[in-house]
Amino acid sequence: MTQYDLRYVQAALPELKNYLFSSELFWAAPASAARGEPAYTGLTLGNLLLHLAQAKALAGREAAAAEKEVDALRSQWRTHWDDKLRREFSSRLKQWLGYLNDLADRPRDHAAAYPSQVRLRALLAVMAEALGKNLPPDASLLSAADAKLKARLAPGVFLWSPALQKAYPKSKYWFLYGKIKNH
Repeated sequence: MTQYDLRYVQAALPELKNYLFSSELFWAAPASAARGEPAYTGLTLGNLLLHLAQAKALAGREAAAAEKEVDALRSQWRTHWDDKLRREFSSRLKQWLGYLNDLADRPRDHAAAYPSQVRLRALLAVMAEALGKNLPPDASLLSAADAKLKARLAPGVFLWSPALQKAYPKSKYWFLYGKIKNH
């Protein structure tokens, strides 16, 4: 799957300007994945940034050209980029908080979903990094949610493919290293 994330980014690039200028927050997947691979996620800036981070970890220099193109589009259409990214951040935050509330209400029912649901938290992290100090007002809710999550998380091994661990250091992506205590 070394090339999967890079192909996602490359497929998204031709659609990025139209996406940035649209009112839609969630856009159709940029293309079909290669045969035998999982379907691509829909095009959002969060998904693009997450796939780009993974492509850089897995494909190294091959991802540099795609990253330059993304950076150029981000610079050229900065206002559209930041506005859309802030909207997505708020939407993903609402989804993440919903999962955490479900987890708090019924931990035994929702703990097993954590390895897939934590993708939302990873999206929030890459979007927050891209936005810097330009976060939406509701971003402050993430700190309290993280404190509650830390109380429920038993430290452990990296949850995703070991090949991706390079993209997600434990110091910054602590939420990808453990499992939910379901009691």
